[in-house]
This record gives sequence, structure tokens and C-alpha cells, in this order.
Amino acid sequence: MRQAFRGQGIARKLIVAAMDHARTGGAERFYLTAQSDKLGFYERLGFAAFGPEIMDGGMPHRAMRDYDRDSAVLVD
Repeated sequence: MRQAFRGQGIARKLIVAAMDHARTGGAERFYLTAQSDKLGFYERLGFAAFGPEIMDGGMPHRAMRDYDRDSAVLVD
């Protein structure tokens, strides 16, 4: 059933809405960790991956931020 909902932009809309809501409270910078195979999704939202790959829940993740993108460097 989950497959039927993919590709409709639901996750993007949720993240954009959450960030917009946080901005109304004064947030200006955002940080998250993303599954390594999902980096492109977050990059399209303005995030840049940095640092070493980390394991979370048995899956590889990368830290990502939407600020200081030019200095974001991946470490392997």
C-alpha cells in the first residue's frame, strides 16, 4: 500500500510545511540526518550533506544542513 503513495510529493509538502511553521517561530537554520540513499531528496530542498556516514537504526545516514552549504564536506 505504501507504494501507492510514493511520488506524489507528500513528504516534500510535509517537510516544507514544517520548516515554514518553524520559520514563523524564528527558526532560520535547519539540520537533519537522512538515510544515505535519500540525500538527493533533501538536496532538492536546499540541504547539503556533511561529515562522516553514521549508522542509525541499522541504516547508513548523513548529517545535512541548509546553512553553510558551501563549506559542507563529506568524510568517508
